[in-house]
Amino acid sequence: MQQAAFMVLTTARRPAILVETGFATNPTDGAFLASSLGEHKIASAVAEGITKYLQEFERKRAASAPAGERGTP
Repeated sequence: MQQAAFMVLTTARRPAILVETGFATNPTDGAFLASSLGEHKIASAVAEGITKYLQEFERKRAASAPAGERGTP
């Protein structure tokens, strides 16, 4: 995973993501972004990505924890 040097990411005091969903100035993208279907698809994809990231993070954290600490939140 890579992180670009975007100010919105580098100056964040909490974990942050930057999602590019399309270009509002592009007629096709703009129509999709403005539609209920587009909104639902984008929101679902972002939520799925966050969920997968957190699952992988927890898996790695559990795998690297000392044996006595595994399973402890």
